[in-house]
Amino acid sequence: MQKAATNSEVIIHKNVNTFTYSICEFLLLVGVTTLALVTCIEPAYAQRASESPEIHFWGNAGLGFGSPGGYAGNIGGNIQYKGLLVSYRSASVTEGVFGDSITDQGILFGLAFENTVRHISVAAGFASVTVSEGGFLGETEETHVTGVPIEAQLFAKLGGVVGLGICIFTNLNPENSFGGINVNISLGKLH
Repeated sequence: MQKAATNSEVIIHKNVNTFTYSICEFLLLVGVTTLALVTCIEPAYAQRASESPEIHFWGNAGLGFGSPGGYAGNIGGNIQYKGLLVSYRSASVTEGVFGDSITDQGILFGLAFENTVRHISVAAGFASVTVSEGGFLGETEETHVTGVPIEAQLFAKLGGVVGLGICIFTNLNPENSFGGINVNISLGKLH
């Protein structure tokens, strides 16, 4: 038989969740600031015209299927320096407009591999996760936790600044882990 939580245990649990959520917000701020600084610093280190620049930027977005739920979506911004990758990602899995949803926003660090026709990357990091129960209409209950996002991208370079591919993602967290696979389009310079 399970003992009911006392008011002090519930308050402590809420305070721990709030503290964890604040840490995750701080990490996101640090990551976004890092991305902005790298973006501003890059022109100062421009390569000679005959060389390929070492820093590459692209954004990607897509829709697909996920679990639990059914529908999945993602959007992200990526910076690659040589083979190293820093990404901002937001991914979501939902039962639909009127159903429960799980969303993360995080900073990921990883590796990127490329050749002339395709781009492959793998990354993991830290994310703020929001689990929403109740859907679009009616009362919604939200829970905030910290999670570990993991992502793999595979893009075919279609020439210029456009790529088409897939994004496989997951988020491991104590409240409700989730994952999905989406068809993505990328805009920017895939290295």
